[in-house]
Amino acid sequence: PKLDKVFFVSQTTMDQEQFLNYSDQIRSRFAQVEVENTICSATEQRQDEVKSLARRNDALLVIGGRKSSNSKRLYEIGSQYTRTFFIEQVSDLDSIQLAGVKKLGITAGASTPDWLIAEIIEEVQKRSMDLFSRLFRSFLNFVLHSNLMAALGAFMLSFAVADLLKSSFSLNVGLIVALYYFSMSLMNSFTNRLSFRIDNPSGYNFIFRYRYLFFGLFILSITTILYRAFLLGETILMITVFAIILGTVYNFSFLPLKGFLRKLMFFRKWDLLGLKSLVLAFAVTMLLNGLTLFQNHEDIWEIWRGENSFLLNFGFYFSVYYVFMLMFSRQVLFELKSSQTDRITGVSSLINLLRPELVRTLLYALPAFLILVMLLAFITGIYPETQLKYFIAVLYNELILLFVLRKQTFLNRSKYAILIESNLFIAGIISLF
Repeated sequence: PKLDKVFFVSQTTMDQEQFLNYSDQIRSRFAQVEVENTICSATEQRQDEVKSLARRNDALLVIGGRKSSNSKRLYEIGSQYTRTFFIEQVSDLDSIQLAGVKKLGITAGASTPDWLIAEIIEEVQKRSMDLFSRLFRSFLNFVLHSNLMAALGAFMLSFAVADLLKSSFSLNVGLIVALYYFSMSLMNSFTNRLSFRIDNPSGYNFIFRYRYLFFGLFILSITTILYRAFLLGETILMITVFAIILGTVYNFSFLPLKGFLRKLMFFRKWDLLGLKSLVLAFAVTMLLNGLTLFQNHEDIWEIWRGENSFLLNFGFYFSVYYVFMLMFSRQVLFELKSSQTDRITGVSSLINLLRPELVRTLLYALPAFLILVMLLAFITGIYPETQLKYFIAVLYNELILLFVLRKQTFLNRSKYAILIESNLFIAGIISLF
């Protein structure tokens, strides 16, 4: 129609090039035109990336909701350059013909959750694998989903603690710590099942498909832990029982409890569930160092007295800090990966209590501070030359943090978990040299 004054505005997810084209035509037609470009920079950048992605691939998958204008716009842009498919969930892949596609691009709308993107990418990769690759992927998933890799990592870390505390390695201590980590992780899979189901569907399906087997393994693990601790003495048994109670109370706090039991979980009221990273890191640090420390000392006060007191030993402080740093970093990195799910299900985490930027800074600072202290201790003669090998372990931890935090979104769950768990294995391997 003929208009005197025109105001032209677009939806935030519109194509920038198309918007500019329309605005030029409107300006040429009407005398007074006010144009407001509300297209967000992230949308514009994503649309440019989709054009580039579509040009260099044989086909393109766009993941998003059917009612998402942002996702539909990405589909429209991709369709101009290559075969493009719109999918909303993993099952939609069954109706897509990807025969002959050698290079496949995958993108997603801004509102598409990370776990859905990761699940679809994993399924696409799985369908394109040969038999050997599928078998290897199945084995890898078994090790990760069953928490076996985390347990083996904790066992390897017990070698490093024994070395740092100048104590002989104890198979009993290694088994107790490994089984503790395994059983507490398994318990968390059941008590925090809502978040687990959304965040890691393949892991959830694996655990609950064989839930009776894993329940039996959980009972066997707890029984073995208590029996082994009993063999090592009263002090070690007390430390172990305390760690089990700490882990159990924490895990039960995820359940929808009522009445007296809810009041018992008083820390829910102050959102202290967000401190789970600290709780788990403290429990494992106490177990690894406490059990190794007391395994050869029946008298508790013996280790605090004399010239050989552990309080005068740099290795003791290094071991406590190092183990806590590894366990705390591991837990926080997994929280960062599942932060979207935690917000949806209402599970508190450190990311909810602190800003993500502050959490990342803290993760970088922990190993950086330790490296600085190690250098100063070495210069002053406090740090022994025989333990220089641990510079490699701490530097490796810092490098892993730099890589994982930079590539967090692009790493699938398996690669993400392997990189994080590798810290524990590296520490154990280095201690053997």
